[in-house]
Amino acid sequence: MKKIILIFILVLFSGCATKIIWDKPGATQVDFNTDEYDCRYKAKTVGYMANRGPHDWLWAAMQEKDEYIRCMESKGYAQRK
Repeated sequence: MKKIILIFILVLFSGCATKIIWDKPGATQVDFNTDEYDCRYKAKTVGYMANRGPHDWLWAAMQEKDEYIRCMESKGYAQRK
């Protein structure tokens, strides 16, 4: 059990360490800030709705990240590698 918890913590922190950099031709910083705020808000809502119990927080976090990425891509942004 301790091994599973350790692996889980390492995976969790490795996901937090990567920051997504977004590109959208012609977008200003104001455009980006507005779009990102909108997508973060929508993603938080999805994450909140997915969190139905004490053990659902990991599932909710994954849903939140996926929704954020989908939202940004739907607004024309692409992840820079």
